[in-house]
Amino acid sequence: MTYRLLLLPAALFLLLVFSAAAFAADHRIEGTVTDSQTGRPLVGANIFLEGTTIGTTSDANGHYVLTGVPAGRYTLTVSYLGYRLEKRTVVVSAPTLTVNFALTPVVLPGQEVIVTATRAKFRETPVPFTNISRGELQQRYWAQDIPMLIATAPSVYAYSDAGNGIGYSYLKIRGFDQRRVNVMLNGIPLNDPEDHNVYWVDMPDFAASVQDIQIQRGAGTSIYGSSSFGGSVNIVTSELTSERGLKIVSGAGSYDTRKFTAQFNSGLVNNTYALTARYSRVLSDGYRERSNVDLWSYFLSAARYTANTTTQINIYGGQEITHAAWDGSPEDVLKVNHRDNPITYPNTIDHFQQPHYELIHDWDLSENLNLNNTFFYIHGIGYYEGLKHHKDLVDFGFHYFNQNGNLIKKTDLVRQKWVKKDQVGWIPRLTYQHRNGTLTFGGEFYSYWSLHWGKVIWANRLPPDAEPDHKYYQYRGKRFSGTAYVHEIWKPIPKLSVMADLNLQLKNYRFKHDPVANFVGENRHAFRVDWKFFNPRLGLNYNFTSSLNVYGSIAVSNLEPSDDDLYDTWQGPDDLGVRPLFKKSRPVYKNGQIDYVEWSDPLTKPERLYDYELGFGLDRPNYRLKVNAYFMDFTNEIVPYGQIGEDGVPIKGNAESTVHRGVEIELSARKSLNPTLTARVDANLTLSQNYFRKFTQYEAVYDDNW
Repeated sequence: MTYRLLLLPAALFLLLVFSAAAFAADHRIEGTVTDSQTGRPLVGANIFLEGTTIGTTSDANGHYVLTGVPAGRYTLTVSYLGYRLEKRTVVVSAPTLTVNFALTPVVLPGQEVIVTATRAKFRETPVPFTNISRGELQQRYWAQDIPMLIATAPSVYAYSDAGNGIGYSYLKIRGFDQRRVNVMLNGIPLNDPEDHNVYWVDMPDFAASVQDIQIQRGAGTSIYGSSSFGGSVNIVTSELTSERGLKIVSGAGSYDTRKFTAQFNSGLVNNTYALTARYSRVLSDGYRERSNVDLWSYFLSAARYTANTTTQINIYGGQEITHAAWDGSPEDVLKVNHRDNPITYPNTIDHFQQPHYELIHDWDLSENLNLNNTFFYIHGIGYYEGLKHHKDLVDFGFHYFNQNGNLIKKTDLVRQKWVKKDQVGWIPRLTYQHRNGTLTFGGEFYSYWSLHWGKVIWANRLPPDAEPDHKYYQYRGKRFSGTAYVHEIWKPIPKLSVMADLNLQLKNYRFKHDPVANFVGENRHAFRVDWKFFNPRLGLNYNFTSSLNVYGSIAVSNLEPSDDDLYDTWQGPDDLGVRPLFKKSRPVYKNGQIDYVEWSDPLTKPERLYDYELGFGLDRPNYRLKVNAYFMDFTNEIVPYGQIGEDGVPIKGNAESTVHRGVEIELSARKSLNPTLTARVDANLTLSQNYFRKFTQYEAVYDDNW
């Protein structure tokens, strides 16, 4: 009896302990998951408590409940396909904790545009733009380059050398070539710092890894960093939180075009990591004769998500071997053979590779403050090979006397022009969401180094002592660019948004010939050019109704001459005896001899644009209409025949005043034919006028043999 009495207090104590433990574990977390743009509930969202096995999904009302949660500090994760992953740190102490999530869509309903700080927003940003969604890209894409893929956008024109959209492709917006179009990939500039061009051929099958594309027309917003005239193309790579899977695509088409793609998506691993990888191979004979391509590429992206940061690493590149097809054919030849390519040497190829490395870190410092840092490194190396007929040997550094003592002046030869380039940069951006708008501070900083050289790999006549792969020129370029901007979208009243930003750019370019072959003394050149630009912008958008908005903007944009603009239009720094287009020169001596010539005060001036935009949008349930009028007032636009060279031949120069103006119309209409089928029609029209307001065109007097 005494034994049983002793057990009773112990049993009561154990009962209290287990009851307390059970009570401690009986916490719950509940809340709702909704769309941040529409407020509608998200059904089937995944909710998971990291470090535990506790998880659930949201119901038809977007509601969720997590039960049996021990007291403590946790990271609560919510993911939903098509929306950005969100993590939140929670402290569980009370019996019930309510945590609501409003997820940001990767694609805005009805707008199909990724939400990023560098994107224009419908009915808010007062600039004309067009979005091409992932769904639209998938419908149009087979293997063509990106310019051909977006060619149906307003005021956009694209073409390819090979005629079938693969290989060397080119883009124009409002008639401006892609040297005056700012192209970005994840906010990183793709335009080559020296010649301002975009080499799409270095990115074969890249559209397979693209989430969406936004095209801004005109000067746009300075939030992009670099200046643009025709417009800006902002490409964003695919999101990493898509479903897990392996996809293999293979296809074939006309002109022996073949494509193979293998892509793997990990999905979300441990609610923290995601990975996607793609390998592609594209081959084609091209529409034109001898315009074949042999391309392969890779794309690797990995991301890590925490409660308030996202870190992403992208590595992509590949190799292109493209037969040249950039020369035109005479009309009488095309009537007989429309596929004619006048370049007949079978190894006239462009052989190049350019891997890209990106590190993107996004950090939510607070609910209203976000810091984004992007670091990038681009490395390129390759060559172009061509056969040249009846060339002067002396231009290639050879002096050849035959056995009879006669000077051999000319020969046929094969030469390769090589380039190696490296670019490293940093793009910071701090975004503050305040009561009536968004304030952004940012910049774009990069350094760029290039090495250009040419070598003769074969010739019909060469001196017996000629070295293999004889190098006949070599020069170096170095650029630095620093941009700082402040950008504000302010809403003094709900219907009105005011865009204002200030953009300051500092740039310099250094050039110097190395002493190679005949590039010595007076034939060896060097220069340094510095530019400073200030680009202010101001715009207004007013939403009269839920479907009608009107906007207008004024922008100033400046762009420095490319390396081609600082040399003769027809010849460049690889041609012996050609001088850069500068007013002043100074010989630099070494050991009593001229070592090189230093130049200053370039003849070609930077271009300046004053861009005026006015438009409206009408967004109805079954159709969308956009109309935009623009007036672009140019000072010092760089054009052919703007000045005359020493030999009397007109070369590139500045037109004092030019005007580009026009009207752009976009219409999209859709109609539901039945519950599962919808018909959609998209159309656009651009009417433009471009003329010289003040321009002196130089003409040359040619001899009879020209």
